[in-house]
Amino acid sequence: MSVDGTGILESDLAYGVYNKVLDLFDSGLDYSDIESSLDEFEEWVDDEFDRDIYLTAKAQAYWEIGLLPNTLIKQIKSAIDDEKGMEEWKDCSEKDYQERKELLKAFFTQISSPNKTPRARKVYKKIDNKLFEVGDCLLLNFSRAKFKGLVIDVSEYRGVCEYHVAVVTPETNESIEEFRKGYLIGHKILSTLHDGGFVYGASVVKINHEIIKEVQENIKVVGNLD
Repeated sequence: MSVDGTGILESDLAYGVYNKVLDLFDSGLDYSDIESSLDEFEEWVDDEFDRDIYLTAKAQAYWEIGLLPNTLIKQIKSAIDDEKGMEEWKDCSEKDYQERKELLKAFFTQISSPNKTPRARKVYKKIDNKLFEVGDCLLLNFSRAKFKGLVIDVSEYRGVCEYHVAVVTPETNESIEEFRKGYLIGHKILSTLHDGGFVYGASVVKINHEIIKEVQENIKVVGNLD
């Protein structure tokens, strides 16, 4: 887990928890359903250091949307008082320890009073008429270069639609048969979870729906692979 600073949301765990709460809230869930959906983050919590990050990130999100329970406020007060989660900050540096300590005091003051202007649920517009679908084989013909790509995923998040296009060998023959002969361009990705220390991954470009509409005439779908 990456930790980039002493702030409430300056770590992968905190950022993930915070955004998860807001996304579930926007989808229409109430507090109890949101809380039960956060179980996936428990495997990220290995010690008191992670526990403090998890609790404060969750409290920040709940406070913003006006759903912060008193039980969570008490948990954070207890964590501030016993400082079990502060040992790693102290081991890192006295400066980080003091910054985090002062930040938590200010944070507790903030969440001890209800948010007077809680964030309303956001409704994000869906893209009904998508330009491509998974498996589409694309020829991208621009003035300086030509490319081939395979759509391997289509994602929508907070109103942003993206096409995930894996780069294929650069021949530009326009038949689906030639596409089947091509191969994905990729690279080794370092991984401590695999015996060889790496896995192979395709080179993937994420293209925004609104941007690609402006150059759609330069892109041709020659077929679809399963």
